[in-house]
Amino acid sequence: MKKTKPKRFTNEFKAKVINEYFEGKGGRRALAKKYGLIPSTIKYWLDTRGKDGKLIEDRRKTHLGRLKKEPTIDDYKERYEILKKYQAFLEARHKKKIIFINLHLREYKLSNLCAALSVSKRTYYKYRDREDKDYRDYILIKQVFNSSKGTYGYRRIEEGLMIEYGVKFNHKKIARIMRKYGLKHEYIKRIRNSDGYKKIQENIRPNLVKRNFNTEKKNQIWCTDITYLIFGNKRAYLSTILDLYDRRVVAYKISKFNNLQFVIETLTEAIKKEGNIKGLIIHSDQGSQYTSNQYKEICLANGIQISLVEKALQ
Repeated sequence: MKKTKPKRFTNEFKAKVINEYFEGKGGRRALAKKYGLIPSTIKYWLDTRGKDGKLIEDRRKTHLGRLKKEPTIDDYKERYEILKKYQAFLEARHKKKIIFINLHLREYKLSNLCAALSVSKRTYYKYRDREDKDYRDYILIKQVFNSSKGTYGYRRIEEGLMIEYGVKFNHKKIARIMRKYGLKHEYIKRIRNSDGYKKIQENIRPNLVKRNFNTEKKNQIWCTDITYLIFGNKRAYLSTILDLYDRRVVAYKISKFNNLQFVIETLTEAIKKEGNIKGLIIHSDQGSQYTSNQYKEICLANGIQISLVEKALQ
């Protein structure tokens, strides 16, 4: 099949069409039909050329700027961060990617989320508009519900949404969505194990960082945390270790289970990769994994200082 060369028009012809438009002899559609053009071609001429048909460079730049805004350096950094932290989603289907994008719109720009996950904005809006109106709210509610191991009712979920995501939902709406999707909380009677409680208390270390996240070189302060990942109706856990000097991911692991083993594997991989890290501070919350004896022993053996966030007063 032969490729047809695009038609070239003289400045005189372009000037003729432009002047007829301004003289009211026809709109874009009428002139396009008259001269065998397409309306968008005439619009481009009107945007970028004068009445003599010659190109006006400043107008062309303005026109191109409206068509496509180039990503900034900050955009590229944000896309790189998304790819580093959530590369497991690259192989996911579009529907799962759209759910992920909806969950992270408060953290990142829509354009950067779409670019990082190879989803066009058109595809995003197409899938988003197909969704059940309650579904996006259900995903957030389920995140808080799952993090409570199924023990939160609608009132505590209302508080959790405000604390974790900064969103305010009416408690009646939460109760209705929970009924709709079958989220039923369990009543659990808590029994304190005094021996276990003492062991955890013994392993709690002071906060050495105290919100001072500035470092002069790499491997001074690492931050580690566990994040929930939702794949449809399934849940996974992401353990990451981040170097505060250049915000690079030193090591990460993904697991089906939120247990001590995959936290230890993440820490071991980071130590093996970086070599001599004596004197380094590793900062985390007071989760059971980070106050365990095994975690403490590995840190001590490698000259790592443990720093834990103080628990908020109840």
